[in-house]
Amino acid sequence: MSLPSFSATTKKQDDLLSKGYPFGNAFALAFYHKTGPVSFTAKAAQTHDAATPTTKLQLGYKVGALDLKESITESSQYKLTGEYVPPEHKDVTLTGEMTCGVAGPHFSLSAQQVMKQLRYKVTVADSLLTTLSVVAGKSERGVGFNVAVDKLLKAKTYDAVAFMRLGQVDLALKHVSKASDALQLGDLTFSLHQQLKPKVTMAAKVTFSHENKDKPLCAQAGVRLELSDRRTLAVRAQCCGTLAFSHRFQLSEAVTVLTGVQAHPQRLQDAQFGFKVKVNS
Repeated sequence: MSLPSFSATTKKQDDLLSKGYPFGNAFALAFYHKTGPVSFTAKAAQTHDAATPTTKLQLGYKVGALDLKESITESSQYKLTGEYVPPEHKDVTLTGEMTCGVAGPHFSLSAQQVMKQLRYKVTVADSLLTTLSVVAGKSERGVGFNVAVDKLLKAKTYDAVAFMRLGQVDLALKHVSKASDALQLGDLTFSLHQQLKPKVTMAAKVTFSHENKDKPLCAQAGVRLELSDRRTLAVRAQCCGTLAFSHRFQLSEAVTVLTGVQAHPQRLQDAQFGFKVKVNS
């Protein structure tokens, strides 16, 4: 296994605690289709408090060593991304991105290299915002940082992470910077992910925010149970007492239905329900 990217160092924890809970949607539909080098994705969702649904269309093409992705949203936001892996340097990925919308066009270029004990990525945007992301160590333990500076060389992002895998347990300590004109301590998050049994997975996260004097600590934990090959149940609890439940049922090889509910035991009248239909062809 190669070194993870900076964002992927806590992906297992983040996915288990956030993905698969569609209670914010009154309705959501996702359609996926892939034929050879061409893929198509269409998504539509209607949240409980929105007047109109959100939509997204995405097309993907693969031409040799070049991957292209086009996407457009209901707000007429168009995005084109191209990734190129030089045949003679498989450890290098070159990426170009263009976004067009009401704010006008924006561009960025990035280069990434993955070595045995080092992974880095440099991104330069048209605003001259430059981001450097580095992860060093091994696949089971290491450290990383993600720093962004503007054209005046002022730090806009200064995140850091340390991660470790002990058997079936993944641990991570992450610092997430705050948007500010001056460098200051951001949020510190300790998270873990554990495969308790072949079909039982859990994750937990504790965040310390020194800016929140009244409630500096926030915690949440979740468990995912594979009830069968077609059914999965997930439960998440937050320190404020809010509980969330999600049920995933695969109707067929092509159709999957997600249902979810979130509620506080003392405020059941504020419970949120939702569901999502995913179609793969």
